[in-house]
Amino acid sequence: MLSYKKLLTVAFFLLIFCEARRVLGTDEIPSVQESRHARALPCPIPEDILPCTCSEDVDGAIDMDCSHVESEEQLARVFTATIPFPNFRRLVISQNTHLKSLQRGALGRTSFREIYVMGSVLQEVQEGALNNSHATLTDIRIYSNNLADFPFQELPLFTSLLRLDLNHNDLAYFPVLQSDVLSYVDLGYNHISDLPSEAFRNVSQVAEVHLTGNRIQEIHTGTFAGYAKLAFVSLGDNQLFFVYPGAIQLTSLQHNTVHLHNNLISSLEVNAIAGVVEGFVSLHNNSITTLDEESLRPLVEEQVEVDLSANPLTCGCDVAWILTDDTILSLIDDDATCTSGELLVELDPQIYIDLCQIR
Repeated sequence: MLSYKKLLTVAFFLLIFCEARRVLGTDEIPSVQESRHARALPCPIPEDILPCTCSEDVDGAIDMDCSHVESEEQLARVFTATIPFPNFRRLVISQNTHLKSLQRGALGRTSFREIYVMGSVLQEVQEGALNNSHATLTDIRIYSNNLADFPFQELPLFTSLLRLDLNHNDLAYFPVLQSDVLSYVDLGYNHISDLPSEAFRNVSQVAEVHLTGNRIQEIHTGTFAGYAKLAFVSLGDNQLFFVYPGAIQLTSLQHNTVHLHNNLISSLEVNAIAGVVEGFVSLHNNSITTLDEESLRPLVEEQVEVDLSANPLTCGCDVAWILTDDTILSLIDDDATCTSGELLVELDPQIYIDLCQIR
């Protein structure tokens, strides 16, 4: 028989248990079987969507992470599960080595505001794969994959899409872009060799363009002209040798930036770059030998900082107009160096006044 002391101990724990059931209610203490299938609204039952996982943030937005799917068929099966709340904020597929195609119908009836596929082996997004997200998607980021095919023809259907980031992929040509809302385009580090002058003609709201790391050789007249919101253009790390007059004509009132670094440009044409008011232009590491006043003065007179470092500058009389004006000289990068090894900013302006007929 139990001692009196042990009986009191048992009674004490029974009292606590009963009180807990009274306060919480019997439904708040699930059985082992119930807890195995428990789900926290608004996410689906976890077992039903494996190997994907669902999470909710403090604001109630729900995300789906499918980084561990092993095939296109498995991804499609996940989205046949019962999903009570099909309107997700984000789909994430990261570092996946299996999924090569995002197929039409694979995402079931769900919609997303953001799509993130990064560091994976995805090769294509089929036409119609994002049908249910036409009205909701604001952000598509499919970068560092093997993407060669994307349904660019569907862009006009994405009525809320602001950002399209497809950098570090295998796109071989510049696609036809058409959107009334798209403002950010990143097609950097692909295999694009030709940039048509009408590339952004049907993207009226474009504000930022990244085409770094392609194989583009020329920027034609009008390519980046006439866009009221365009404030950032980057074509660094290409094979540019010529920028035609009128190629980059910015009119945005924001701080404007143009990156043409690490190319093959030997001279800057008159009026090739304009409208970069109080902004920044990088011509770092090109093949520029002379600093033509007619080309560069319109930029520096608008308080534009110009990076001319790592160019083989001859530093003849062509730089006299810069050296004899401290305001202009202050806008040229301090690392701009003559082929003789001297820094441009350290040259004696009096030599140029005496020898270059400066008045």
